[in-house]
Amino acid sequence: MPEISLTILCEGQTEARFVSSILRPYLKERSIFVKSVELNGSPSLKQLKNQVESLRSQHRGHAHISTMIDYYKQRLLSNEQIIGRTPFERVQYLEAEIAQRIAHSNFLPYLQLHEFEALLLTDLDKLQFAFPDEDVTNQLLGLRKDLGNKSPEEVNDGENTAPSKRIAKFFPEYELSKPAIGPNIAKQIGLDTLRNACPHFDEWVTKLENLSV
Repeated sequence: MPEISLTILCEGQTEARFVSSILRPYLKERSIFVKSVELNGSPSLKQLKNQVESLRSQHRGHAHISTMIDYYKQRLLSNEQIIGRTPFERVQYLEAEIAQRIAHSNFLPYLQLHEFEALLLTDLDKLQFAFPDEDVTNQLLGLRKDLGNKSPEEVNDGENTAPSKRIAKFFPEYELSKPAIGPNIAKQIGLDTLRNACPHFDEWVTKLENLSV
């Protein structure tokens, strides 16, 4: 099986650590060798295009490039009408528009619904691994009640109701150390569970797996 080179442009340190600790070893088993690059915040479309063009020139256009950028507060097409009734329709529309405007055959844009922390809502019990010396029973009960029946990727992009805001409401410590805590919780949950609960995330990982086909 030929080796595949994949660079994932990550919004920040949390996403980069997630890619390095969870996606990289998983995809390496499929002869896909992953490098994560931090963008230090949500980029504009122009900034992202410049990054992609720079990587293309370094690798002579043969390497694959993807992204892990939050849909929440994204700046790529934030001033334009986003078509779609559901979050899944809207994010798929955005990804298709970004791919068309950057127009590189080996570029696969991915926006995380609605941000990285949605993945952590997949199994709330695993939040206790981040706070081993505390009794977090009441915090978990409060968070479950706050989420209601929403699936992780449906938890919205409101200023006070985005996934990270909901977690920080009950676990204030999370906000201060999420680049370390977040990927560890995701690792405890496990990639299979994340994919089963988050269909848009699973769709992305499936596309990455298929790069080796």
